[in-house]
Amino acid sequence: MKVHSLPPVEISSLLERQRRPTTLLPDHVPVHELFEEILRIANQFVPSESGSVLIDDPHLKLQTTDDKRDGELVFVACFGAKSESLLGRRLRGSEGIVGRAYQTGQPVLSHDTSADDDFFEGFDREISYQTRTVVCVPIRIGTSTIGVLELINRVERGNYEQRELDLLQIFADYISTTLQNVLDANRYRELAKRDDLTGLYNDRYFNQRLSEEVERAEREGNELSLIFLDLDHFKDVNDQHGHLVGSQTLREVGLILGRTILAPEATVARYGGDEFVAIIPDFDLQRALELAEEVRQRIGYTLYRVDPGLETGAMLRPGVITASIGVSSYRTLQFLPTDRLRKRKNEFIRVADQSMYEAKARGKNRVCWGSYRAGELEKFG
Repeated sequence: MKVHSLPPVEISSLLERQRRPTTLLPDHVPVHELFEEILRIANQFVPSESGSVLIDDPHLKLQTTDDKRDGELVFVACFGAKSESLLGRRLRGSEGIVGRAYQTGQPVLSHDTSADDDFFEGFDREISYQTRTVVCVPIRIGTSTIGVLELINRVERGNYEQRELDLLQIFADYISTTLQNVLDANRYRELAKRDDLTGLYNDRYFNQRLSEEVERAEREGNELSLIFLDLDHFKDVNDQHGHLVGSQTLREVGLILGRTILAPEATVARYGGDEFVAIIPDFDLQRALELAEEVRQRIGYTLYRVDPGLETGAMLRPGVITASIGVSSYRTLQFLPTDRLRKRKNEFIRVADQSMYEAKARGKNRVCWGSYRAGELEKFG
């Protein structure tokens, strides 16, 4: 049986949900393989011509309301004739027999779709398919229904039986437990990469990602830039207003970086203390300098709260917190042929780091870049 599913990254975006921590953490299971296996097992229990797993879009619910009628269900895995064409398609949470199971949170068995007022025939018309009988069971995370498992047209006999619906409901409970564990595992893996204060990536993950991107730059010859940033006068803010205000300031800088550095595949991290770093794949030196300048301006123009416990109140005026920024571009650095990859990565960091200190030496609140030739920094700009 051939089962089709959306790419892992698209399914993952539909599973960005949180629940209470648990210690039941499974080994890593790619989410697309999980949904494919769910359909294989369901089809073994109840042989059917076709079937699908649909998951609601949590981001759409956040933008609208919690009413399931306003939501959309996404086909994340399918099997059967022409089923691959359904992947990624969306169904309103109020439409069809699937919608009934989703809205009510109850299993549904339809013996004759031609006599079922809830049946939605739009997809049948598009792919020239005939749905005669349907069985649907809701998929839950905790007490919330997040999707539906649907089987269509019972093989070898005309209809589904109540005992098969009961069997699928038991299986759906197993699916819920498995999904909860996968979400927890993914969440804890992600937390291990993050800085507790700012929510940006931590220095350990930064070094891992930089190694991967340097290898890719060597292999594919793509552009790659690095931005190092250090806050100016941050110690004065800590000394004058206290460490709580300092921590709040770092959080706000983290938010600024997250909202400004939007390049695809960019990795933004807190490097330590009041230093931040960003890996920008596919950006040459000029583009990286333009982005760094935008970051510098936004940090300098921002009002920072003096009392982190209040939404309004005393603020640090613009210009109290500024940033000195250093930039290096991998393609402009001239390494020795004998330099190993690890040394090239370290020198790449050193050029950006020293450029940042050059910005400090030139009066702070500016962007500098460095070039490198045959083992030594050549110049700053």
